Amino acid sequence: MDVWSKKYPVAGWEAAIVIEYLMRFCLADVSGSEAVLFLYCRHNEAWNISNYLGSLISQVLTMYRHLPSVTEDVHNLYDVHRTQRSRPSKTELVTILYTMLICFKNGRLLLDGLDELPDREQIELMSIFRGLPVSLLVTSRKIGFEVFDFPQDTIHMNIGDQNHEDIRLFLHDAIPRTASVSRILRRNKGFLEEICDKILTISSGMFLLATLKSQSLQGYTTMTSLSNSLDGLPDDVQSMYLSLMGRINSQKGEYPSFAKRAITWIMYARRPLTIAELEHALAMREEGSTFNDRDIPAQDTLITSSCGLIEIQPISQTVRLVHHTAYEFLNDHPENLIQSPHAFIAKTCISYLTAFHFTTLEKLPYAAFEALVKSHNAPLLEYAYQNWTVHIGNCDAESYPTEAVHNFVVQTPNFPLFDPRIGFNWFNPGHVIAYYDLRVPFFWDDFCNVRTAKKYTPLTIAALNGCTHIGQLYNYVPYDIFKNDELT
Repeated sequence: MDVWSKKYPVAGWEAAIVIEYLMRFCLADVSGSEAVLFLYCRHNEAWNISNYLGSLISQVLTMYRHLPSVTEDVHNLYDVHRTQRSRPSKTELVTILYTMLICFKNGRLLLDGLDELPDREQIELMSIFRGLPVSLLVTSRKIGFEVFDFPQDTIHMNIGDQNHEDIRLFLHDAIPRTASVSRILRRNKGFLEEICDKILTISSGMFLLATLKSQSLQGYTTMTSLSNSLDGLPDDVQSMYLSLMGRINSQKGEYPSFAKRAITWIMYARRPLTIAELEHALAMREEGSTFNDRDIPAQDTLITSSCGLIEIQPISQTVRLVHHTAYEFLNDHPENLIQSPHAFIAKTCISYLTAFHFTTLEKLPYAAFEALVKSHNAPLLEYAYQNWTVHIGNCDAESYPTEAVHNFVVQTPNFPLFDPRIGFNWFNPGHVIAYYDLRVPFFWDDFCNVRTAKKYTPLTIAALNGCTHIGQLYNYVPYDIFKNDELT
């Protein structure tokens, strides 16, 4: 069954609530028969149909990679196009997505903001989605939906009609959770309705604005000051975020820098982080390579220091910004974040790996190593291990952390690496630099002919990933490329 929902502008909050509700079924489904996918369409994103299809394939692969039927075709297609140095066609992407989705008993796809797309892409995307084995939920402003040829049993609803009552219910629950407001309300419980009425009037039915305004009520001591604070708040999203960032930066002590570091991690991490992962990331001292439990921040410090811009998902315990428009705002205003964010995150990952003894690892079996990186005592270890080089690869020449990378690599004689093409290996520094194409100074004379237990030289490892930079360096040292090399 398909559902078509008409909505007001900036009402994507409702879509997020639906997604979160549906995701609970997936988390509770031990059989792996439930799949939930979603897309947010934005007019300022230069995406084409292939980008949207790729995003859906990536979601399935990320959430259900434990199912062989889901991953096999994707890996095969990837290998073909990697060899040919080409990109898959739309037809190939649709076929792969369909093949992945038929593995599930119930597939649900939510598309938010269909009207944000150009007319031609609206029709093409909906035509593709109608052919997938999924139930559809589409949200959009009022547009002529007859062109999409929906079936007769499609349900149409206007979610704006219920917004005010939904917002009031939300405010009744959310406002008393703020400690300073709760103290004021204890003296006059009727004051809650006055606050709700005021926020409803200012927000004009926009759930996001109502949420941001409810989270801006911290720090007031009287009913008068609290009520007056609402009068001074802006009534559009952009201005609301500017006001919110002003409040964050005007806080005393460590709060502004702490919030900035936390928001930077959330903005630039390659996947949603759990609260435990983010706490450990924020516990790392700049330029330090030790970890102290006493530096782990309290959970509520994240919410308080960010003035409500950060929220923790109760079911998954992942951390995110309060709304997708917050990500868009911060993308347009990077001055509110740590400068050179990928270098900042990469150096934190390197420091964390060092703190948890990656530089002194013994050569473990793969199962033992996998258990190590998933240790509950070091929740950030898996993310740091899998992504430190990705963040380094996103650094520009000016911010590239050459010294930190060089020191970590040369101090790590045994670096574990799994690649499905060559299996599990323990690499020496030369192999690590070659595999990840790291731009650091290195004495190749000592490592150019060193081989792994499976006889791989750094040059053949570099060739595996198409890293030509290492090949150029090899022109200046004597080497034996292929002797006893399994790649030949």
